[in-house]
Amino acid sequence: MIQLTLFCLDARNKPRSSLNTERIFLMERDISHDPSRLNAIQAMLLDPQIGEEGSLDVLPAYLHFIRKMVGCGAYSYLPIIQEGGTNDVVSGGRYSCAYFVLSILQHFGLVEQWNTWMREVEPLLKAASWQETSEEHMLPGDIIIYDTRDGNEHVAFYDGDGQAISTALSTVQLRWTKKRRDSARRVPRRHDFLYRGRVDGPRTIKSIWTHPALCR
Repeated sequence: MIQLTLFCLDARNKPRSSLNTERIFLMERDISHDPSRLNAIQAMLLDPQIGEEGSLDVLPAYLHFIRKMVGCGAYSYLPIIQEGGTNDVVSGGRYSCAYFVLSILQHFGLVEQWNTWMREVEPLLKAASWQETSEEHMLPGDIIIYDTRDGNEHVAFYDGDGQAISTALSTVQLRWTKKRRDSARRVPRRHDFLYRGRVDGPRTIKSIWTHPALCR
């Protein structure tokens, strides 16, 4: 048996303060690949009465979780078994931005599943009722998707005050040669949301996304 914590995130009829969590015990299986099962479970959580545990204040819990991931090395390695051996699909964190963002969103019930592919980020956001917004209206917790550069798009959490959090190089690593930077380990870091003042910046924003459950 595994314990899974899911979050009720239907903010259309309930204010943020009434959103809830509930522990559900499931037979050992990965429901992230079974959207119908996940939807059914989330539907069960719409009742705000969860006993003595009270209700989850989603936005501060979500932002706290994101900020506490800064410097965490967990996203710099994701091995998969392939024919001939094991492969790190995030290449030491170089391709970990989607994994970082989507896994946290799934943890808070804000997408149905996580993925390591940047091409899957927008479809997953749209499927989970995320809505496009503008830089003018961007708020902490919103998702920023950057235009393609060097063959890759990038995704980050907006953290307020012109800052974002994403898997990125440190200021020390940015002073390394390009060849050394390309193989450097990346972990979640707080940085200027446009990458201004960095060797790897600036970057152009492609789209910004917000969710109605993050009532601000």
